Amino acid sequence: MINAESVNAGRIGGDIYNTSNIHITNYSYREDIRVAAVQLVSNAFSDEKLPCPYRGLYHFSPGDAEYFFGREVFIKELFKATQTRNFIPVLGASGSGKSSVVLAGLVPKLQQQGRWLFTHFRPGSNPFYGLAEALVPLYTPEKDDTDRIAQTRKLSNYFSNDDVLLVDVIAKIKQNHPHHRVLLIADQFEELFTLCNDEKIRHKFLDCLLTFIQSPISKSLSAVFVATMRVDFLSYTLLYPEFADQLKSDIKIRSMNRSELTDVIAKPAQKLGVTFQDGLIERILDDVKSEPGNLPVLEFALTLLWEKHQSKQLTHTAYEDIGKVEGALASYADQKYDNLTTTEQEKVRQIFIQLVQPGEGIEDTRRLATKAELGEANWELVTKLADARLIVTSDNASGEQTVEVVHEVLIQNWEKLRQWMKTDREFRAWQQQLRVSKYQWQKNYKDEGALLRGKALLEAENWWEINQDKLYAEQEYIQASVAQREYEEKEKEKRIQQELKQQKIKTRWATSTAIFAIMALGAGGFAWLQQHQAEQSLQSFMLGVEPPTLELLNKLPSYLKQADKLSQHKGNEKDIALSIGYYHAILESTTNLEKRIAENSQEFLNLEQVRQEIKSISIKTLNSLTGVILKERFFLIEKDMKKGKFGRLKTLEELTQKQHSKLNSGDKYFENNQNQISDYLNLENNYTDGAIKKTYEILMTKFGFGADVNSNGLLDQAEASRIPCIILKKIEELWRNQTKNRCGWYGNISEISAPACDELDSKSLIYTIFTPPYDIPLQRLEECKIHLNKD
Repeated sequence: MINAESVNAGRIGGDIYNTSNIHITNYSYREDIRVAAVQLVSNAFSDEKLPCPYRGLYHFSPGDAEYFFGREVFIKELFKATQTRNFIPVLGASGSGKSSVVLAGLVPKLQQQGRWLFTHFRPGSNPFYGLAEALVPLYTPEKDDTDRIAQTRKLSNYFSNDDVLLVDVIAKIKQNHPHHRVLLIADQFEELFTLCNDEKIRHKFLDCLLTFIQSPISKSLSAVFVATMRVDFLSYTLLYPEFADQLKSDIKIRSMNRSELTDVIAKPAQKLGVTFQDGLIERILDDVKSEPGNLPVLEFALTLLWEKHQSKQLTHTAYEDIGKVEGALASYADQKYDNLTTTEQEKVRQIFIQLVQPGEGIEDTRRLATKAELGEANWELVTKLADARLIVTSDNASGEQTVEVVHEVLIQNWEKLRQWMKTDREFRAWQQQLRVSKYQWQKNYKDEGALLRGKALLEAENWWEINQDKLYAEQEYIQASVAQREYEEKEKEKRIQQELKQQKIKTRWATSTAIFAIMALGAGGFAWLQQHQAEQSLQSFMLGVEPPTLELLNKLPSYLKQADKLSQHKGNEKDIALSIGYYHAILESTTNLEKRIAENSQEFLNLEQVRQEIKSISIKTLNSLTGVILKERFFLIEKDMKKGKFGRLKTLEELTQKQHSKLNSGDKYFENNQNQISDYLNLENNYTDGAIKKTYEILMTKFGFGADVNSNGLLDQAEASRIPCIILKKIEELWRNQTKNRCGWYGNISEISAPACDELDSKSLIYTIFTPPYDIPLQRLEECKIHLNKD
C-alpha cells in the first residue's frame, strides 16, 4: 500500500534538494524509460547506456525531479500556498503538466522543508474507496496488507454513510504523527465527473471534502488538500455551488513561454552530457508552438529523438526521421499499429474506443476500463500495447485489472483513433448511458424493475447485433432485459385474450341493457343512450361488432387518423400493435361496407360516391399499414438472419405431440388423419423461432398484415390480395441479400426445390411459408411481377 520513490539529489529551479527517501502513500504510477545509446554502424564509439531524461507521455514523478525543468515559477507559488491555505486547486489544460508540477516539483520542495507526510489518490469510479485507500496506511501502520484492504473497505462505507468524517480521520493521523503535516493529493480530479456515474455519490463526496476544508483542524494547516483538475471541467463543479466557491482561489497552470520550453528541451540532456545540433532547439520550439497541452507531445518527440542520439548529439536528421514534434506521436502509434496482424488491428480498434470517454460539448477524455469490459481474449494484446507505452495497465480498488490510454494527447493527436471515435461516437455515447443503467441494476441487486424496456431495449438489441464484440460487460444486462420482455409479453398476451372474451360478453350485455333502459325511461333515455354509445363506439369498432353503416363510414377517417398517430411512436410496441389493430379493423370495415352496398342497401343514397370514399380510405389504410410494417416489423426478420437464426418447420411428430393434446379426444377425424394436421393447423406456432416464423407472422397473422383471415394457413384470392406487392418484393429482396441469392420465393429450378438454400432446408420460400395449393400465392407473385428465376 505504500510505494517509496527513491531519487538522487537533483536540481529544481536552481536549488539543490535532497530528495532521497520520498514516500508517497498509495502512489505507484511509474514507467521507466531507459534507452541504450544508438551506435554508429561503422564506428561504435561507446556502448554506454544512458537513462532517458524525458518522460514521453508519462508525467514526472518525484524520481524524475532532477530532470524536471521549466515550472520553477509555479513550484514556488504552490509552495507558498501550502504555508497559508488548506485547499489548493491546481487547474490547467490537458497536458499542461499539472501532475508533474505537484509530484516532481512541490513534493520534493516540501520534502526539503521536512516534516511532511504525502498521500495520493485518484477519484475513479468509487471516490470514497480511493480516498480511504490513501488514508488508511497513515493511521494503521501496524496492519498487514490484508487487514488494510478490509479497513479500506470499511472506511469507504463509513465515509459514504457519514458514519465517519474525513476530519476525524485527519485528526487521528495528526495524533499518530504530531510533528508532521499531511499533503493529500487528489490527482486527475475530473475523474469524479467522467468515471463516477452516480450523481448522489459525487455530491456526497464533495460534501465530505467541504466538511474537511471548512473544519478547524484543516484551517490549522495540519493537513493540506491539493487537487489537480482539467480546467475544461470547471463548469461541472457549478452544479455544486458550495464546492465551486472553493475553486475561486485556484492556481492555474498556464502554457510555458519560449524560455521555459527551452529549459525543458535543453537542460535534461545537458545533465547527461548530450548536446543538440546547432539550430535544432529553435526548430523544435517553432514546431511546438504555444498551444495548451503541448508538453506531452514535446516530451514524447524528445523521447523518440533521444533514441536516435549518436556521439552524444541529437541531430536534425534524427528529428526529421521521427516526424518532428507534431508527427512523432501519430507516427509512433501508426508504426506500432501497422506491425500488428489484421485481426490484431481490429481488436486494437475495439480496445481503444473503449478507453475514450465521448465528450459532450468538450473534448473526448480517457476513461479507465476493466479487464471484464475488454474481454479476456483481448488481454494479451492489451499487454503488448502497454509494452509499447500506448496504454497503462493497473489494478482498481476491487483488485480488477484495468487499462487506460497513457495520455489524452494520444486521443487528440492520433488520427486513426480520432476517425474510430468519429465512426463509433454514437455507439460509445449510447454505451456509456447503458453502463449507467447497468450500474443501477447491479446496485439494486439485479431488480427486474431496473432492466431495459420499450425503445431502450430495442435500441440495445440493435446495437448488440452489430457490436457484440464491444459489449462483453453489458451482455448479461441486455440478455436479462430481453428475457424479462419475453416473459412480460407472454403474460400480457394471456391477459389480452381474457379481456377480449370478457369485453365481447360485456358489449352484448350492454346493448341489451340499453334497450330495456330506453323502454323504461321513455324519451329521457335517449340522452343516456347517446352518451353510452359514444363510450362503446371505439370498443365496438375494435371488437368488430359495429354494423357496416353510413355512420361507421363517417367514423373511419378519424379512426385512421388515430391509427397513424399511434404508428409514429417508433419502438413503442404497445402503440405499434394498437395501430396495426386499428388498420386491420378499418380494412375489415371497408370490406363489410362494400358487401353491404353490393346487397343494394337503401341507407347508402349515393352508392358511387360512397364506393369512392370506401376505396380511398382502404387505400390510405393499406399504405399506412405497409409503412408501419416496413419500419417496425421487417428489422425483426433481418435481426434473426444476422444471428443465423432462420428456424424451420416443425416435424409432424413435434406438431402432433403439441397439437394433439389440445384436440378433443372424441374428435375421430383428427385422430384418424394425423397426416392432415399440418394442413389444418398451419399457424405461426408450426415454426421454430427464427426468420421463417417472423416472415410468416408478418404476412399471415395480426402481428402484421393478417392475410390469413380464417387462420387455416391457406390463402384464397381475397386473402392473397391483402398482401401488398411491395411487401412481397421486400421479402424477396431481404432473403436474397441475406442468403447470397440462394433463397427466395422461388427456387433456382422450381417454385418448390431450391438445392442451394440450406436456410430453408433446400426448399423455396413459397413451399416453406404456404401450404398447398400453391397456385394462389404464385398467381399473386406474378401479379406483383416477381417472376420465377430459373437461372
